[in-house]
Amino acid sequence: MNEEQARIDDLPARSLVGKKVTDIYHVDDGDSPVIQCLASGKAIKGVACYYRTWTGKIVNSIHNVFPLFDDRKLLGAICFIQDFSIIEQRFESVFQPEKIKNLQTGTSKAGRQKGRPHKNGTRFRFEDIIGTSRELMDSVDMGRLAAQSASPVMIYGETGTGKELLAQSIHNAGPRQSENYVAVNCAAIPE
Repeated sequence: MNEEQARIDDLPARSLVGKKVTDIYHVDDGDSPVIQCLASGKAIKGVACYYRTWTGKIVNSIHNVFPLFDDRKLLGAICFIQDFSIIEQRFESVFQPEKIKNLQTGTSKAGRQKGRPHKNGTRFRFEDIIGTSRELMDSVDMGRLAAQSASPVMIYGETGTGKELLAQSIHNAGPRQSENYVAVNCAAIPE
């Protein structure tokens, strides 16, 4: 178990070396993608898992498990996990009535003048987006979720629909907001 997985599960990684999956987690053999992979010798991909750690923490994640072989002998399995608990928490915070009202009225908690340049090269934040249509609100909600990911984001849409406004807002709501914003115009990429 690596340090990040130990952090997600509130477990001391060093004390887990040599332990079985069932010694660490409250799982039945049929419920664990790792145990399923070890039993079948086949990869288990994209399995949504909702589990409770020994400390009682609930974790919602996607698992991709791959068998490890040496000379056709199954040695173990490696599991790649994407923790969705954080995204779930952020998603719930997006739907707080006060935040939705601020988005609809265009007010900013920081009291910053809209469109004013930031040190990272951007001008806009989610608070600068004004509108009440369901489509716009859905786009803002998805943008807030995308902001929590370390992955690049591609925004596709017609000219004049606010793609740059949304892109800058995503950057400014994410973990790299203090770094320079880099936009790549993909107009040359064929559909």
